[in-house]
Amino acid sequence: MARQFIVPLAHNRQEQTALLAAMRETVRQRLPDAQLAAAPLASLATIQEGCTFWLEVGRPHPENDEVIMAIFHDPQQEAFLIFTPSQGVWQNLPLAVPAERVGETRAFRGTTL
Repeated sequence: MARQFIVPLAHNRQEQTALLAAMRETVRQRLPDAQLAAAPLASLATIQEGCTFWLEVGRPHPENDEVIMAIFHDPQQEAFLIFTPSQGVWQNLPLAVPAERVGETRAFRGTTL
């Protein structure tokens, strides 16, 4: 069954809206030149040392083993920002993947934003 809300840990639309707002506020305060895309992405493929690795919302991030809460494209910084609980949601900066290391992205389908 498809997830109704796109942000893990959100149990309703109000919680999802609050979490997305917290992520955007973190970026606004700490990366004032950043311009996040309007909608978050479901996943992206990053290429490292010739191998492709998929980062997907709802799955653990390989660097910190925390659930990926959101992925946003930031065309101003030419990067994709990966949000986990300790990286960009409630503290610290989100993890950044340079755009040149991203091979493919996937949008959410059939979900509520």
